[in-house]
Amino acid sequence: MLIPVHAGIGWMLAEAGQGSRRFRQMVLAASVLPDLDGLFTFYSQTLYETYHDRITHSLLFSLLVSCIACFLCRKEKIKVLVFTQIAFYLHYFGDYFLSGWQLAYWFPFSRTTYVSGHSLWLGHPVNYVLWLVSLVIIVIMAWRLKRSPFEALSAKLDERICNFLFRKKNDTCRFCNRPTNEKCVKCGAPVCIRHGPLNTAFEPNCIECHRKPLPPQR
Repeated sequence: MLIPVHAGIGWMLAEAGQGSRRFRQMVLAASVLPDLDGLFTFYSQTLYETYHDRITHSLLFSLLVSCIACFLCRKEKIKVLVFTQIAFYLHYFGDYFLSGWQLAYWFPFSRTTYVSGHSLWLGHPVNYVLWLVSLVIIVIMAWRLKRSPFEALSAKLDERICNFLFRKKNDTCRFCNRPTNEKCVKCGAPVCIRHGPLNTAFEPNCIECHRKPLPPQR
């Protein structure tokens, strides 16, 4: 199964859990981390082909991810344990039926691998249809929830995206009178995207504040 589909399923599952932002981050992470071994490709293609879907698609790896999630999300320990395990197995069986890769579930205790006898290959049209369907569902959910999967990376970035795509623009830009729902983080003036460039924290600064030099340090 394609990584964007894994991520989409993980995000939908995380939202279904109705937990904190940290909870949602852990569930989304559990849904995509089994493909962490893709980093092998930056070192050696042979290493990737040898160990892909071996180390990170195992029972031991799933328990490791859930233990870390429980440690980082202690207030929702039981729920995050359940949901990260569900996320892992949705990934596992997605690959079992829709990737064609051999999965070493008992690694490192056994190198025996498993794959469905009717598994589709990763480039099969079904995988791309699932990618499109998951994208549509994500957009609809983000519109209704006013929250996107980018929240897992940065709440500020998610706010900018949702303000631009899904929230009403009830103000007008101070500089061009275009509809907006953003305000300069420094002076509070309403600004549109064109006149409110983002700083490194994904916060809008109006063009006047953006050009102002920083005060001298004492």
